[in-house]
Amino acid sequence: MKVIGIIGTSVLGKNSLVEDLFQAIRFDGWTVSSIKHAPDGFDLDQPGKSSYRRREAGCRDVMLVEDRRLVLMQKYGADREPPLDALISRLDPIDLVIVEGFKGASVPTIEVCGASSGRAPRWPRDKHVVALVSPVPVATPLPTFTVEDTAGLAAVCSHTWNCSAETRLSARTKDESSAMATPCLPSRGPGFVPVR
Repeated sequence: MKVIGIIGTSVLGKNSLVEDLFQAIRFDGWTVSSIKHAPDGFDLDQPGKSSYRRREAGCRDVMLVEDRRLVLMQKYGADREPPLDALISRLDPIDLVIVEGFKGASVPTIEVCGASSGRAPRWPRDKHVVALVSPVPVATPLPTFTVEDTAGLAAVCSHTWNCSAETRLSARTKDESSAMATPCLPSRGPGFVPVR
């Protein structure tokens, strides 16, 4: 599986960008999954529901299953948050995993930059950042896109991670794909060719 990170400010509409990128990638025939880091916490459950009451009663894992999907809520309490590779290994094999908000991940990453965020961009010091999304031009050797240019981002993903029809997981058997479940890191050097 190929892994792509997306980090940066939400001020520019990062959530819409990510959703539009999923659609552009799926339009190209890729299978895609998502892992989103939620540093402020989250709760899919609702007070009063049996799954909520079971968690409150002390269940470490609660799984909800229906005929088309499932969700596993797992409490790791005092344990540390699982590393990204452990999270990725829990997914079914697909072509591409987009991980959002994992700033320290050693995977090719797209950074969403915005002056109004008040934070310094990571790309000058983070060798894993391979493309930028910005509302204004940025003096950088990296390919830069606007929030609206998801087709351009999908093209740079395809080029950078070599996700052609021949290399996509969906074009391979499950046995062949298990050997491919590692992120590949593109070069930022002179051989890096931006696609617009």
